[in-house]
Amino acid sequence: MKKFFLSIIPVLIITIVIVGCGSSDTSSSGNTELQGTWVGILTETCYTPPCRTYDITFTFNGDDLAVTNNGKDISGTFTLNTVANPKTIDFYIVTDEYGPEYEGKTAMGIYQLNGSNLELALGEAGGVRPTSFAEDNSIILIKQ
Repeated sequence: MKKFFLSIIPVLIITIVIVGCGSSDTSSSGNTELQGTWVGILTETCYTPPCRTYDITFTFNGDDLAVTNNGKDISGTFTLNTVANPKTIDFYIVTDEYGPEYEGKTAMGIYQLNGSNLELALGEAGGVRPTSFAEDNSIILIKQ
């Protein structure tokens, strides 16, 4: 009986190592589904039309994210959780031409892909993650 247990230990160790290699981490950085350039039009929330609109571009390159909004650049890194429902994105802001108050903070958001469209809702840097794709907090981007 002792020989049986001694002979099964290597099999158990190999099994534990193989099972242990399967990651339980649900986040990924640089996920390929968002890589590339996405463009859209952002309409400013206003109470008296006409509201201003801005061209906005999101460029995902590896772990880096660059956003150009109304001619101003915001750059940083991002991570995704593709298992969450809805999927989540965390955008760590390194530089922000709108002002340094957002630099070093994370804008948390949610996203979903619909064909070649990306619907994205980002909260304010340092704030909370949106829980829905409400009309006033989301944008539809098209893959270029």
